[in-house]
Amino acid sequence: MYVLISDNRALIIEPCIDQDAFNLLKKREISDIIILPTHEHYDHISGINWLKDNFNCKVIATEECARNLYNPKLNFSNHFEVLFLFHPEDVQRQVRDLNVQPYLCYADEILKDELSFSWQEHKVEIIKTPGHSQGSVCI
Repeated sequence: MYVLISDNRALIIEPCIDQDAFNLLKKREISDIIILPTHEHYDHISGINWLKDNFNCKVIATEECARNLYNPKLNFSNHFEVLFLFHPEDVQRQVRDLNVQPYLCYADEILKDELSFSWQEHKVEIIKTPGHSQGSVCI
């Protein structure tokens, strides 16, 4: 997860649940968060609902990513353990211990092919780049 903070706003890329990030956001009194998943796979979106439950957030995603965010089969949360079958046993055990359940979340804003916007005097460009998944973007 990448957390960019400026004043009382944050831009978060690849959100996950992280207590240190939570503490930092609370300490800095963050009032507004933009979440940018680079694609819809569970390990890149697992913190979206957690952030939305705790902060004022807006998720921006491509049409394909947005569609797959709320489908546990397509965001791979249904099959998360399978992705690690050929990893060492200790890694497989760590993944099993996560006890990933079918997960879904939603995008608040959908982009077609690209989007540019100003965030805290910085230009942010999101460009649809299907490849790793159909919903992939470059930021």
